[in-house]
Amino acid sequence: MAFKTAIIKSNYGNCKNDFMRALEFIGGMESFVKPDEKILIKPNFLRAGKIGDAITTHPEIIKAVCLAVKNAGGIPIIGDSPGKGTVEKLIAASGLSEFIKQYNFKIADCNTPVVKKKIIGNREIKFTVFKGFDECDKIFSLAKLKTHGQMFYTGAVKNLFGLIPGALKPELHFKFSDPYKFAEMIVDLYEFAEPSLSIIDGITAMEGNGPGAGVPKNLNCLIVSENAAAADICALRIINETPQYSPIIDVCVKRKIAPKNIKDIELFGDNIEDFVDKKFKKISNPMKMTAFLPVNFFDGLLKFAVLSRPVVNQKICVKCKACVDICHSKAVSLENNRILFDYKKCIRCYCCQEICPVGAITVFKPILLRNLDFIIKHL
Repeated sequence: MAFKTAIIKSNYGNCKNDFMRALEFIGGMESFVKPDEKILIKPNFLRAGKIGDAITTHPEIIKAVCLAVKNAGGIPIIGDSPGKGTVEKLIAASGLSEFIKQYNFKIADCNTPVVKKKIIGNREIKFTVFKGFDECDKIFSLAKLKTHGQMFYTGAVKNLFGLIPGALKPELHFKFSDPYKFAEMIVDLYEFAEPSLSIIDGITAMEGNGPGAGVPKNLNCLIVSENAAAADICALRIINETPQYSPIIDVCVKRKIAPKNIKDIELFGDNIEDFVDKKFKKISNPMKMTAFLPVNFFDGLLKFAVLSRPVVNQKICVKCKACVDICHSKAVSLENNRILFDYKKCIRCYCCQEICPVGAITVFKPILLRNLDFIIKHL
């Protein structure tokens, strides 16, 4: 597999031209779209927020891809199932309503669930996805480069989780509470969806308390690839990490549906090393820190002392109960006007942190875990 991927220095004012230039390196839009094909344009619409906050895929990127599909003879259809709200509200919040009206583009049915099955190898994979995905011929993943409380990094492959209707997402988090089991499920979904083209908006990324309350960080890069996992490996290199940092991409590599490392990707455009940010603030992967410890190490109080956990800043919490409503394990409650966590029930999915509209919930890393983090980094 060639894993052709273009890395282009860009800004939102010129991203349309930069996207077209990136496409030319990997075969042009005609290589990915046939006349009259319905293309699901799948951005990251996590939740509503200011465009500059880097919560969602930037609208200029979405516009650029839609117009490129249209000019190639395809039919772009925008769709995503956010964790909170509807795709229509997120489109309006992103300022895309007039653009969609101007070109008579369609919005996918992201509310009606349909059950789909697919045979991959010797396995049958079944997912409940939104109807609009089933009605399209191909899917393009338009991701945002961000940190992620549970999976540490989110990009082109993780973006496909938005194909699952919003109400079902917490249930899957609960069912696959272990990060690597969750990663296996996401990679199953990736193989199930088979995105034809993947774009990562790294012009303004998100670092720190991602994916919804981190800090915008200008990386000034646009990643365009024929392989979603290859795009993610490039993004990981840019934030100075390896594929193994991300459980999802680690699973992709082990399944041999992704390149082993950056050297196995056919790179075009600008030099990726010019984009590497060694100071990018990430969420540490506790699985790295604890891999050397015996299995029963986490019994009792040591589990509380070692594992990361969500914590709430009561001073900025607006008591909207979004965290309470989304918690499938019933570990979050509102009592006496305070958000409280039951860590015995908490599965560390960080849906609460992801959905919080004001960034009041963060991932707390105990002192012991921070020390282990330091030791592992300096081995």
